[in-house]
Amino acid sequence: MASAGKTPRAECPFTIKIVDPRDKEQKKKKRRRTENGEEEDTAQCINQQMSPFAPCGKFKTHETMDLYYQVDPAKTWTDMTRYNSFVLNGIKYFSEGFIYVANDSSIERQKAVNHNEPMHPRMKSDDGWVARILEIRASDEHHVYARVYWMYWPDELPQGTYDGRKTIQGRQHYHGMNELIASNHSKQPVAHARPEQY
Repeated sequence: MASAGKTPRAECPFTIKIVDPRDKEQKKKKRRRTENGEEEDTAQCINQQMSPFAPCGKFKTHETMDLYYQVDPAKTWTDMTRYNSFVLNGIKYFSEGFIYVANDSSIERQKAVNHNEPMHPRMKSDDGWVARILEIRASDEHHVYARVYWMYWPDELPQGTYDGRKTIQGRQHYHGMNELIASNHSKQPVAHARPEQY
């Protein structure tokens, strides 16, 4: 995994909403008349994301980690060109690849290193976030967006997480030092980069 810690922060104009698949048919039926009398579909485009992960065992609430989602604004998202990779700070990132994403802790840590300041003990999650790139879209070389699934360090497991019949929180004795836990939590971090299309 390459580090994307030097990426400048920017506001992302897109949001992702998880949709109940049973609402899919209802959303498709909404239509509205335009000024010239034609009908247009006002429903958001509902997409299905097949999980790139194949977990073992069973889930209590869902059969798989697949989900239905909407990107808002949908037309702006779908009008952008889809790419297989992009380049940021001389490093090439690929769709379906994993990336490090800088967070406040990793940025502060880098500043401390650069100024020879003492560093405090840290958890693995302080090193940055990890995500798997699902999709890359760009309107131009300065507006490149990646839709991702977030990975979690064991330190980040919230209270009430189930391990079999037992509830846990945070890192457990059986978690590996560099172990990551897959999720289907999705968001689009912004990367100012040069997209490359195949």
